[in-house]
Amino acid sequence: MVGRIVFSNLFGNYTSFVDYKYVTSDVAFTCSGKISLSSAIKYPFCNNKKTTSIEANRFIRRELGDDNVSITKAEISDRMQYVDPQVYIDMNNVAISELYIYPEEIASFKGFTVSATDA
Repeated sequence: MVGRIVFSNLFGNYTSFVDYKYVTSDVAFTCSGKISLSSAIKYPFCNNKKTTSIEANRFIRRELGDDNVSITKAEISDRMQYVDPQVYIDMNNVAISELYIYPEEIASFKGFTVSATDA
């Protein structure tokens, strides 16, 4: 399926988006802490729409591999404010470009390409 190819290529190249050009402050992410730049960029993709504190703790435990670590929602929100939204725009552009590389493999519905749905 082309969707798997596109998203595996995108997340396979995920490290190319972990760049300090996507940080809005010169002093953010300079100290090592629980939330690295890579983790902060990855956090919205792992959100299951639960409360912020539950999601943050579930994410940081999975990310660090330690079930005893915890983080407050203020800490995660503080780190996320320094991530430039342009990183997600660039990821979206790469994903769309990858979709159009394989046009013959994209399934259609009544002759139209389905690229998004809303229920």
